[in-house]
Amino acid sequence: MWPAGEVRDKMEAVETIEYKGHEIKIHYDETPLNPCEDRDMLSTMVCSHSRYNLGHVQVNNGMDGWYAHLAGEYDLVHESDWYPEEHGKVEYNDYVAKWIDENLVVLPLYLYDHSGITIRTAPFSCPWDSGQVGFVYVHKDKAKQEYGWKRMTTARARKVSEIMKSEVGVYDHYLTGSVYGYVVEGKHCKDSCWGYYGYGEGTDWDYMIQCAKDNIDATLKAVIEDE
Repeated sequence: MWPAGEVRDKMEAVETIEYKGHEIKIHYDETPLNPCEDRDMLSTMVCSHSRYNLGHVQVNNGMDGWYAHLAGEYDLVHESDWYPEEHGKVEYNDYVAKWIDENLVVLPLYLYDHSGITIRTAPFSCPWDSGQVGFVYVHKDKAKQEYGWKRMTTARARKVSEIMKSEVGVYDHYLTGSVYGYVVEGKHCKDSCWGYYGYGEGTDWDYMIQCAKDNIDATLKAVIEDE
């Protein structure tokens, strides 16, 4: 999905960098991998949409689908088996909400759909073409195991939230077509690599260019040593 309003020849270089007698040409990745399917993410994105299959898990019926996913994934009581009179007159929604608060770090997911789609954890300003599409979450036990924590503090929960935002950002780069690769052309080094997500600060962009330069440097070093 190309960024809204952008029309570009896929074979045209987005940027060309001259480096030590070589050209590093940056191109759009024509066949990017879906990070929700091909990357090992800490978070799980659960979405409900009538036209798009989004995130890691697609559910039906909005909040009901979200609750049903949690019930199936974590062996909670399913709504169809919930009888308030048998559970201290607690309503099912309150039961699930309490479980979420005790066990998950969770953020909402919002989708903007206009000449392409984009996703993030904060609402969009346009109320007509955007709205909440689901949730992204991390089970606290998974985060503690991942980072060797014995308990989940407020500061650690904030760290997990930032990781979730970053992973949603990578997925958004995929949805908007902001995935790139480089081709190196020159006398001594011919190389290419793909699957770098995003443009600008906090993305793979600078790392991608540095990888290309490192490969040129390594090739030139080998040429000098062989002479």
